[in-house]
Amino acid sequence: MSTPSYYDRLYCENCKLIYGKGSIGIILKCTKCGRPLILKSFNPYPKVIGGVIILILAISSFFINEIPIIWIGGLFLGVSMISNSLSQWNKIKKLDESKYYYMEEGKQILNEESSKEKQYKGGFFTNLFRWNMGTEEVKYQVDNYNKLGFFRSAKGVAITLMIISAICDLFIPNGWVDSIIILVLALFVYKGSRIALIITMIYWTFSKVFLIVSAFSSVEDSTVTIVWSIISWAIWMGAFWGAYQVERERKKITNITKKDNYIFCFKCGAKIPQDSKFCPKCGTKISQDSNFS
Repeated sequence: MSTPSYYDRLYCENCKLIYGKGSIGIILKCTKCGRPLILKSFNPYPKVIGGVIILILAISSFFINEIPIIWIGGLFLGVSMISNSLSQWNKIKKLDESKYYYMEEGKQILNEESSKEKQYKGGFFTNLFRWNMGTEEVKYQVDNYNKLGFFRSAKGVAITLMIISAICDLFIPNGWVDSIIILVLALFVYKGSRIALIITMIYWTFSKVFLIVSAFSSVEDSTVTIVWSIISWAIWMGAFWGAYQVERERKKITNITKKDNYIFCFKCGAKIPQDSKFCPKCGTKISQDSNFS
């Protein structure tokens, strides 16, 4: 077996299993089917570069070819290549740091939470077409807010679409103003601002209504503009609304935590801040193990 590079991992071609970095030199055969393992490169950057090139060509074709399916398809293909390759590499790095030996290619680490992750593991494209996540999924997004990959989190999907919109606006006359507005809003969305998401939804709706009204007023055939405005509004708004649901739930939990951040003195029963070392009422030394909130 050749010397592995940074991106090489043991791989079973039969079971499609990827083994973590710690398995190299230790495990020689697949623990599931017994076949010899091979070294396979999971370097994400060739596909990322390919995706960027496809995005550039797709955006350029919008101004060259009047058939919308070419640039629309290229746009989604480019984003898919970038998101899937980076997501896969992110999963492999998490596998390296976990206590588990392997994971199935394209799926999550096989652990005790795999059933719940499988239920809510929707990738970039899955998250595009969901307006209402449901209570359990919102809770899952909140509980794993800092653990989910960028393209699996509701916030990450919303920001990605905002960046795509900002890039496309650059190719429109005077579109740089819209690009700056969208990118500034994306920055605040990244920081978890609910207000920024509300402003984004309002701004996006008004911009699409303006395009549709302008298309109807145009003497040229504007069917493509009208149809694409409606489709893009629905897709982008779904992502924005999903991110807003998550941020709204996080705010509720934060408020509850602030309100309930107290314990009670086991001697006199006084309500005191959770990090107190002594009761301000009776002076008793507080043992965190002997209190309850």
